Amino acid sequence: MSRLLLLRADGDAQIGTGHVMRCLALAQAWQAQGGAAHFVCNSTLPAPLAERLRNEGATLTTLAAMPGSAADAAETVALATKMAVEWVVVDGYHFDAAYQQALKAAGLRLLFIDDHGHAAHYSADLVLNQNVYAQAQIYAQRDEHTQLLLGGKHALLRREFWPWRGRQRTSAAQVQRVLITLGGADAENVTLKALNAFAHIDRPDLELIVVVGASNPYKDSLAAAAAQLPQQVRLLQNVTDMPALMAEADLAITASGSTCWELLFMGLPAMLIEIAANQTPIAEHLEALDAAVRLGWHADLQPAHLAAAIQPLLVDPARRRALAAKGQELIDGYGSARVVQQLQGAPLRLSRSTERAMRRLWEWANEPTVRQASFRSEPIPWASHVDWFQTRLADPGFVQYIAWNADDVPVGQIRFDREGTTAIVGISIAADQRGNGYAPHLLRTGVAELARTTDVALVYAFIKVENAASLRSFIAAGFHIIGECEYHGHHAVELHWRRPPE
Repeated sequence: MSRLLLLRADGDAQIGTGHVMRCLALAQAWQAQGGAAHFVCNSTLPAPLAERLRNEGATLTTLAAMPGSAADAAETVALATKMAVEWVVVDGYHFDAAYQQALKAAGLRLLFIDDHGHAAHYSADLVLNQNVYAQAQIYAQRDEHTQLLLGGKHALLRREFWPWRGRQRTSAAQVQRVLITLGGADAENVTLKALNAFAHIDRPDLELIVVVGASNPYKDSLAAAAAQLPQQVRLLQNVTDMPALMAEADLAITASGSTCWELLFMGLPAMLIEIAANQTPIAEHLEALDAAVRLGWHADLQPAHLAAAIQPLLVDPARRRALAAKGQELIDGYGSARVVQQLQGAPLRLSRSTERAMRRLWEWANEPTVRQASFRSEPIPWASHVDWFQTRLADPGFVQYIAWNADDVPVGQIRFDREGTTAIVGISIAADQRGNGYAPHLLRTGVAELARTTDVALVYAFIKVENAASLRSFIAAGFHIIGECEYHGHHAVELHWRRPPE
């Protein structure tokens, strides 16, 4: 039976869809590690959102009880107990201290997702605040056992964003496409105000990409307004591939909610409108960090004033580049993986190697013990490494991961050279991390990820016969000795890993 994660979050036209969608991001990361996800939501959850959850492989229960009430807590406890879940995740401002205590009193392990310390006391095992302004003093009133996961490195991004990790954006001289997205519900129809701003901007060559959520009731009025503009407008609803739209656009106008983390990650310069009180701290801090442009509170903005703020950024590529670089510095796209690593107590998590890791990998490769164990033991010049690494990154048959421990410290690398359904593996552990038993974990985790993301069925390993420590690690990770052979002029042991039958 799969390890089961229960996620309690609500969404509708009044409270929006952000709580459910970020829980979906966490559920996807949990599923990627072999687990299963079950959502528990309010009875007014929009049908398209419920369908999205099911299409993502999650199961769903809706509750009739008032959200956040004692009856809600009792139903959630009963369901979690019956299903023998591993963790319960709770996300929403109507879940208070009493709600947490009820779940903990039932013996459940609890992750509580929060934004601004709205509960009087925190008794969850883990409290997650993914906002860049998150600080421990917000949670001064917490149990001694409660651990905090704070800041943008824990930002929960959905599965569709993962292939874009490490991508660098280039800025055009002039903006050609503007993405407008004001949240899943947008009860105040702020999208219309943002759209009308372009009636005051003399750029008929612009294309406006307007995204509205499943629970947005204003699509018809937005379509009518779009027809009056000189710009071409694409009005989209129920979008499932937001990263592609963000990659296509040159500038975004957005609510300063959880979409900010997606835009920062994608390196898309963003102008922020506050449509809820809890969004103001996000806008303030991103403005202070020079990671986004703050436009202000939605009710105080008029289309002409919005246009005046938007126009300078349309023709300032240097400013847009600076915003993009700062955003990608804050959000790297591995937040969901970090949280799942904490939930599962996994010793390691993996990230794909990018050019940002080039120097670290070169230093690891040139460490004397690594060179001695290699089949080509001469030192590697920096220029040669750069040429090799850039060539390999462009090779679809090359896969390399950096391994990170629970303290988010890089501990080693594993790489695969693929050809068809076979691959050859190579591994190294950083000198200051040896002796911690990471090698077998890295091998198991790396091979599992390769098997999950490719059709590789057989992995070869070749180890110098005198390298007894490495041989033990491969055997502990499930590799089997085939025999001895000559490999690159050295006497070696050949080992195989085979994909288990389904």
